[in-house]
Amino acid sequence: MTISLFTVAVLSASFFVGFLPALIDGARKALQERLKLNDGDADWFARVFYLVWLPAMPVAGWMLDAFHNKEILFFGLVGMILSLAWLTMAANLHTLYLNAIVLGLSYSCVVTAAISFMPRAFFPDYVDSYRLNIAALNVGFIAVGIGAALGAWIAPRLQNWFGLGQGILYVSTALIAPAAMTALVERDAFPPTVANVTWPEMVAGPHLLLLALVLLVYFALENCLDYWPKTLQETPPDEIKPHEADVAPAEAQPVFWFLFIASRGLAAWHFYHHPNHGAATTVALVFVSTLILFNVVSGFEFGGERLLLWMVGLCYGPLLPGFLGMALDLYLNALPLSVLGILLAFSGIDTLLVRPAMTYFTLNRTPRSVLWAPLGLSLVLWIPLVFFVIVRV
Repeated sequence: MTISLFTVAVLSASFFVGFLPALIDGARKALQERLKLNDGDADWFARVFYLVWLPAMPVAGWMLDAFHNKEILFFGLVGMILSLAWLTMAANLHTLYLNAIVLGLSYSCVVTAAISFMPRAFFPDYVDSYRLNIAALNVGFIAVGIGAALGAWIAPRLQNWFGLGQGILYVSTALIAPAAMTALVERDAFPPTVANVTWPEMVAGPHLLLLALVLLVYFALENCLDYWPKTLQETPPDEIKPHEADVAPAEAQPVFWFLFIASRGLAAWHFYHHPNHGAATTVALVFVSTLILFNVVSGFEFGGERLLLWMVGLCYGPLLPGFLGMALDLYLNALPLSVLGILLAFSGIDTLLVRPAMTYFTLNRTPRSVLWAPLGLSLVLWIPLVFFVIVRV
């Protein structure tokens, strides 16, 4: 792996790819109190932010295909800097919603650009002749995972540490670093525009459609897993069964996220040395994680549920980089980035639909019964995944 200014710029931008949504989710309550909003108004701020992803990420991908890709990342970062600074001055609900639109547009450019740059940033010497997309995306998603974990921990504490406005302004200032590094990187370091596969060529086979279905289900599954510890935390202690109390959110979740992120590092190392194992290992991790979830839901006492939760984290860490890397591998790095933007936008669809559904689903349910939702989605995930493996053989 080559370390250059371009590498550091992509890593730092990837960190904020994970950090910003966690900041938005964690700061909603403080925003509601600061602006004296009605219940639910701050939730709509986050929903508008996610809703903008649906058109913005495909458009960002199209711009990366059609224009200078360095500017897409740079101006996306500048847009995030200005949007966060503007957020500290928001005085009413309309300004807040308008800010969510601009922030969502800027974020979509950064996400699509940073992920598309990862293979060139981490393995530039091999990207044209050696399939290292899955390894490269696992490296980049380590930074995304660290950003998401730190953002989820920092966001609720900004109000107490600095005050909400000052804290968000510090985040805005920190974004100057990746923007400055992006501006200083030589244009030759960025991936060149390639002759992309045409839409008729892509829809001629079922591969891309099947991977799109896999990602759509995966994003929903990842959203569901957040609700098990939350349900356990909100359940009265006298109603928690002994086998459910084995997973204490305050103790188990940091280990879960550490293993989730660390497994991406292990996967990157393995796929660098064995790039042909990428797709098969990703499918195997889906199989193992499904067995673990079935073990927990069915009530088998294998190793305690705390251990099983950690094993799920180990399995799930490399899945998203694996699926996206498989999409890039389909057309030898000639996949239109507008298509990559469409695949990434599925995360916004699932966030908008799954969170309200899971909020309703978890009402008056035990922590164990909540896991029926991710288990069901794991089984659904197998349908397009098995067909994808069959048509690829």
